[in-house]
This record gives sequence, C-alpha cells and structure tokens, in this order.
Amino acid sequence: MVRLTRGALTVGALSGGFLLGNGASAAPSLLGGKFSEGTFPLCRTYGCRVTERRTTPDGALVRLQLQRQDARVLLVLSPYGTVMGLEAWLPGRTTLSAASRAFLQRVAVQAAEQELSSERLKTCFAGLEGRASGLRSARLLGGGGEHYGVVCLRRAGGWGVRVYFDH
Repeated sequence: MVRLTRGALTVGALSGGFLLGNGASAAPSLLGGKFSEGTFPLCRTYGCRVTERRTTPDGALVRLQLQRQDARVLLVLSPYGTVMGLEAWLPGRTTLSAASRAFLQRVAVQAAEQELSSERLKTCFAGLEGRASGLRSARLLGGGGEHYGVVCLRRAGGWGVRVYFDH
C-alpha cells in the first residue's frame, strides 16, 4: 500500500519502512527530480515504456516497463511531478539470482543515495523465503538517517525493492 499525504510519500502497514542516512551516489538520483520519460535515469539506462499513468488526489502513479531489463517500476509522483518514491519489481522469478540481486541493489543505491552491500541485500531477501503467501517485506538496513526508507519485497512470482522519501 503506497499513498501520498500532503506531498510526502507514506507507506502502509506492510511497508517495513525505515530511515537511511544521506550518502553519495555516482549516478543521478532516482528520487527528487521531476519525472520525464526521456531523462529519468532508469529510462536512459535500460530504455522504458510507460504502461500506465494515473492521477491521484495527491499526485500521480506511473508504471514503467524497462526494455533492456525484465523489470517493472512504479513511480509515485508529487502534484508537481517530482518522484517521491518507487518500487522496482523483477516479475516471474521464484528464486533471486545474483544478477537480479545486483540490479535491485543498483536501483536501491541510486534511489537512496546510500551504499548498500550485496550481502545485506541477500540477507534481507533470504529472510522473506518461506513466509506466508501474499506481499512480504523486510527492512533492508537499520535506521539512523534522515531522508530515505528502503524495503525489500517478495510476492508470488516476483522480487523487488521500495525506496521512498520519509520526511
């Protein structure tokens, strides 16, 4: 469950969200800029196609299909078109390969502007194995920062990460 509240992204009870500290990222951040299909970093890197654009009372939801990576991305936009949060999903996978984990790690690092080790990501996803069906989530890192939340996600047939501003 994801919704915008007064311009800030909030996440429902299943989120497992938490705060991260500010870090540095060599690539342009995925959060905080205005969304444009031609300039959004994931679209520039992987190519993308907008599959849905829906206006909400607090902004908009935009669904993307990446072209050079079998991944789907959900963007949560503010009323001004600023990317406030995202979910990146790798569909159709019962297990998570090292290459798939590496893609999700790159997305989380670029969005949160925080270094996340591959071992921590692997441990986070391993903790979701064998849990009850439906959406499952776990915190990727402990708190201690000020602006970002990061969650690893699992549901039948897919794995993903959620990264969002947490004001």
